[in-house]
Amino acid sequence: MLFELLPLSFAAVYFDTYRKACAGLVLFMALVAPNASAQAPNWQMATAISQTSGSRAEVRATASDAGGHVYVVGNFSGTITLGSVSLTSAGGNDLFVAKWSVGTGSYVWAQRAGGTGYDEATGVAANSTGIYISGYFGQSPAVFGTTVLSNNSIYSDAFITKLTDSGTSSSFVWARAMGGAGVDVANGVAVEGANVYVTGSFTSPNFNFGGITLTNANAGLSDAFIGKFTDTGNYVWALRGGGDNEDAANAVGVSGAKVYLAGSFYSPTASFGSTTLVNTGSNGFDAFVVQLTDTGIGVTPTWARALGGSSSDEAKALTMLGTDVCVTGFFFGSANFGSTTLTSAGNYDAFLARINDAGTVSWAERGGGVGSDQGLALAAYGTNLYVTGFFQGTANFGSTLLVNAGGTDVFVAKIVSIGATNSFSWAQRAGGPSFDYSNAIAVNGNNVYVGGSIAPPAEFGPITLTGPPVSVLGFLASVTDVTLSHRPLLALQGVGLYPNPAHKNVTLHIPNTPSVQQATITLYNSLGRAVYRQQLPLSLAGTAEVPLPSLPAGLYRLHVQAGEQLANRALMIR
Repeated sequence: MLFELLPLSFAAVYFDTYRKACAGLVLFMALVAPNASAQAPNWQMATAISQTSGSRAEVRATASDAGGHVYVVGNFSGTITLGSVSLTSAGGNDLFVAKWSVGTGSYVWAQRAGGTGYDEATGVAANSTGIYISGYFGQSPAVFGTTVLSNNSIYSDAFITKLTDSGTSSSFVWARAMGGAGVDVANGVAVEGANVYVTGSFTSPNFNFGGITLTNANAGLSDAFIGKFTDTGNYVWALRGGGDNEDAANAVGVSGAKVYLAGSFYSPTASFGSTTLVNTGSNGFDAFVVQLTDTGIGVTPTWARALGGSSSDEAKALTMLGTDVCVTGFFFGSANFGSTTLTSAGNYDAFLARINDAGTVSWAERGGGVGSDQGLALAAYGTNLYVTGFFQGTANFGSTLLVNAGGTDVFVAKIVSIGATNSFSWAQRAGGPSFDYSNAIAVNGNNVYVGGSIAPPAEFGPITLTGPPVSVLGFLASVTDVTLSHRPLLALQGVGLYPNPAHKNVTLHIPNTPSVQQATITLYNSLGRAVYRQQLPLSLAGTAEVPLPSLPAGLYRLHVQAGEQLANRALMIR
C-alpha cells in the first residue's frame, strides 16, 4: 500500500467551525499559540475489519452525522465481516459502506456494491436525507442495489451513489456514472442541503456528465472536474479545470453557495475559468485550491491559488472552518503558501494551511521529519483542526515528537486555529513494524475517529490489532479529545427565526455578537432525535440562511450554539 500512497507517479492520484465569543480569550490564545501544547489523548477504541485469510480491506473515508453515528466507506476483496454482516466481493475489488454507532461501539449495518472488475469508494458525505459516496468502477457493470451502471471503456468510470439510512438497515436510492473512453475517477463528494457535489479527474477525450460533455485539454492525460447533482440524482452542471499535463482534484467542500476544490497540477499552467495558475516547479506537481460560486444552474470560478515550490506538492483533503477553507497534503523542499515559506525536514512533509474567503493564506504549518510524511485527511470542529495520515522514522508536530515502529505509522494531530493564529495542541501515533496509514477522519461528540489500513500486528496505545498473516486490515479507531467535552453554556439572547413556519429555508438572526463569526445549528424532531446539524457562517449583521432538509412537516426544536452560548427555539416546518 505504501507505493500507492507515495507520489512516485500520477497513478497514485487515481488509486487513492466555533469561534470564542469572548474577545479576551482570543487575545490570550493569540499570545500563547506559538508555544501551546497539551498531552496527547490515548487511543480509546480500535477495531479491525474481520476478514478471512487472503482477503484484504481498507477504510478510505468517514463522515459523521448529528445522531451519534459514523459512516465508514472502503474497499475490499474476498470476504469481510462488519458487525453481524459478512460481505463477499463479486470480483477483483468491491466497495463497502457501514454504519458505526458511537453509543454502542459497534457496526449497525453494512452494504457492498460493485461488479467483477476493480471498484473503489473514495469519499463519503452524510446529511439528514442520506449518505453519498464517490468512487470509480472497472470495465464490467457495477451493481448498486437495484441500479446497474455500465462502463464506457475498458478502464474506469467515475460514480456517485446515494443511500438512505433506516436505522438498522440501509438501501441504495440511486447511482450515476460519469466518464468516457479513458481513466475517469471521482475522488471526493460534499453535500449541503439538496445540493450534492462530486470531484475528480478524467483522461477521456470527452467526459460525459449526464449529457454535459467536458473536453480534455490533452486526451490521455488527466484534467480535473467538478459537478453538481440534485439530492434526487439529477445532473445540474459540470466544469473542467487544468492544463495540458496531469491535473486532478482530490477533495471538495461547500459553504453556502461557495464550493471549494483542492488538488494538484503538473501542467505548466492550469486554468479554472478565467484564472490561470502557474506551476513553480520544473518537474513536479503544485497544489491548488479553487473557490467557485454556485449560481444554482451553473458555476463561476471566483479565485484560484497555487501552493508549492520547485518540487512535487499536492493537496489531498480539505475542510471548512467557518467561512475559511483549510487544506492538507504534502510537500517537498521549499514551498510557498502565500507569504509563508515552509521547508521540509527531509523527504515529503505534511502541511496544513488556512485560506480565508478572499483567497488569502492566513497561515501554513508543517509536520514531519526526514522520512516521507503525508497529511491525507482533515476534519474541523469549532476552532480545532484534526489531521491524519502517515509518517516514517520520527516526525515533529509542533513540540510533539512521534517515533515510528517501522515502515509507516498512523498519525493524528490537533491544531487550534483562531483567525490568523495557530498551534499544534497534540499528536498521537499508532502502528507496528510494517506499513500502516490513515486516510479518513471524522469528529463525533468528543471523539475523533480515524480509519485506514494496517499490516498486523499494530498497536493503538493499549490496544493491539491482529489478523491473518500478510494481510491488509482495514481499521477504525478513536481518541477522546477532552476539550470537546460538554461544558455549561450561557444563554444566547435575542435569537430570531423567520419565517416560522418555514418550508425550504429559514433566516437565523443573532444580535450583538460581532466577535462570533459562525454558529452551529442542530435540529431535533418531536422524539428528541437530532436529524440535522450544520455549521454556518454569520454575516456582519449576525444573520445566516439555514437551508432546511426534506423533513416531514411538524414541530421541531432548533438548538443554536455560538461560541459558548446556546439558544433553543421552536421551529414549525410545513
